[in-house]
Amino acid sequence: MAATAPAARKSILASLLFLTALFVSPNVQAQSLYNNLSFANDASDAYLGISVSGAQNWEALAFATTSQAATLSSITLRLGGAVSDGAITVDLFEDALYPGSQGSAPSNGLIGMPGSHISQLYSGSLSATGLPIDSAPVFHNIEFSGLGLTLTPNTIYWLAVEVPLDSAADFIWTTDDSWPNNGPAPSNDGVGPITWGEAYAIPGDNQWSATQVANDALRADIQTIPEPGGAALAILGGGVFLIRRRKAARR
Repeated sequence: MAATAPAARKSILASLLFLTALFVSPNVQAQSLYNNLSFANDASDAYLGISVSGAQNWEALAFATTSQAATLSSITLRLGGAVSDGAITVDLFEDALYPGSQGSAPSNGLIGMPGSHISQLYSGSLSATGLPIDSAPVFHNIEFSGLGLTLTPNTIYWLAVEVPLDSAADFIWTTDDSWPNNGPAPSNDGVGPITWGEAYAIPGDNQWSATQVANDALRADIQTIPEPGGAALAILGGGVFLIRRRKAARR
């Protein structure tokens, strides 16, 4: 028995939805948004966490997102030279000068400094990160994974490493040596915009008090979900055309 018209339309729609799902199903892509680890100088010129009783020591690096929606999956820092263990935190802030999605990193490099707090990515001891406490001038890529933090497109963020009050943590977060020594701008092997901006707080001030044009060694990995492709839209459009054509032929 031939299928009735409503049944035929349902059959066509079911087939189209199945084919469209094949194209529209999330295709998560892992990428590095910001990555200058290969340019790290691994030298003791960027000290962070030198213990000062009753004081905090903070250092942060700016990075910017693209126009595509993304989730921050992990952060990797180039750390070494740990003299003593102690508590540290790793936090994400938005930029104070360009809060929210006010556009990606400006071409003139005039980034502000850390503004509103977004999320704490790590809180614990320095040794628990996997960094050896051996005072050796050897640097390691220390990863903080499983973050799953949604990032706003076209937004400047600051990744901050902080040594809390009275912590004895003493270590080095090394810098990107490719700029200003070897080029007109900092290096970035990731897909995100190049940013100019390193911020720090003088021990005892307990607030961001200065910025400088430099870059610490950092990799920020993201996951993105591309927009549905043209093939999916073509399938849906073709299905609507066929159904309307069949209805017109029966009139």
